[in-house]
Amino acid sequence: MSYMLLRLPEAAKSLGLPSSSFFELRQKELIPPPVSLGKRRVAYVASEIEEVAKAFIQGKSEDEIRSLVRHLVKARQSLGLPVGKERQAVFPSTSDS
Repeated sequence: MSYMLLRLPEAAKSLGLPSSSFFELRQKELIPPPVSLGKRRVAYVASEIEEVAKAFIQGKSEDEIRSLVRHLVKARQSLGLPVGKERQAVFPSTSDS
């Protein structure tokens, strides 16, 4: 399986947002956390950003989108994919490892 990753400018642009608004949505847990690409590099999973975009287009509420984001994070974790370190406090792992 392959995953397309987006750096911050591309992820924000795909939602039609400036970076500052993208960060605001991340703070509200309305954007899935990034994947770490190294010590100082992160990227966003394109399919997750697309799912969030669809939810906004469909007029979903913030609570519904937040629930979607949590679902996407759990799905990523169940596949053994990492969750960005900067967001682990917001999206704690539910596994007992």
